[in-house]
Amino acid sequence: MGNINKRFKIIEKIKSFVIKEKNYDKAKESDDITKEIASKIQISSYNLVKAIDKDNSYTPPYKLIAEQLSVDDALIFKSAAYHLVKIATRHKKYKNDISKILSEKQKEFNKTDDKFLYLEELLKNI
Repeated sequence: MGNINKRFKIIEKIKSFVIKEKNYDKAKESDDITKEIASKIQISSYNLVKAIDKDNSYTPPYKLIAEQLSVDDALIFKSAAYHLVKIATRHKKYKNDISKILSEKQKEFNKTDDKFLYLEELLKNI
């Protein structure tokens, strides 16, 4: 007899879950939003995201490296200059821009300065 009562309790518990789920669906159906309105909202939000101006500008990596030439630390300066020369030797389309950047930077130093001499040596390799 106890086994039957146990089964009924389980069945009642399952029924309570089912009833709760049915009530949950009814609450959803009673909302004011329809499929058409939801679709319009979705489409308008998608169009809004597409319409936002995106930054399509491209900065070549060598220009970011060239900014490091302004640093006072000699090691960073030499590393940036070295990598710029490597880029110039591998990518011919950047060669003129990089050599122009390095020669302009070289004019900022005295002829006896280590940075000047280092840039002079690197410019010979381009």
